[in-house]
Amino acid sequence: MEDHIFKAIAMGAPYVKAVCMGRALMIPGFVGKNISDWVKSNTLPPTVSEFGAKPEEIFVCYEELAENTARI
Repeated sequence: MEDHIFKAIAMGAPYVKAVCMGRALMIPGFVGKNISDWVKSNTLPPTVSEFGAKPEEIFVCYEELAENTARI
């Protein structure tokens, strides 16, 4: 919430210049890592395995991401 950001900056002044609201961006990364671990150990939960058994089947934009990663 906005007031929490202002409070965090005020409490950390003059050492804190910014506060990141990264939770919303970190959750997909954690989910992707968990799915990767489950694929490697062959322990996909039913809620994920209904979409496929490989990352290419589970993740909608897998090919596009692979192409962009290959260019880097």
